[in-house]
Amino acid sequence: MENYDILERYCRRFEPRPRTQQVTAKWPNGKQEDYRLYCFASPADADVFAAEFGGIHFDPAKDREGGRVYGAWLRTDEWKPIERCGPLQLPRFFREYGR
Repeated sequence: MENYDILERYCRRFEPRPRTQQVTAKWPNGKQEDYRLYCFASPADADVFAAEFGGIHFDPAKDREGGRVYGAWLRTDEWKPIERCGPLQLPRFFREYGR
């Protein structure tokens, strides 16, 4: 919840506010994780957000499997656990008791 509050307050500065959607990311080694995407009206707004939170850009036309609307995000980089993204951090439960 602490991450939600930080993101909600931050996103109020954008007009229109970014939309969110969920996507499952898949890596070549078989790992999968669900991500919440923030979809901005302009690339400049997306750049500001990515710089603040350590995010990476997602292009649905190029990054989804076969360009399918509900396809997975096919990642080509190496999977690694994420514990911090800018001011956001993995919730305490997962840090203390494992993933």
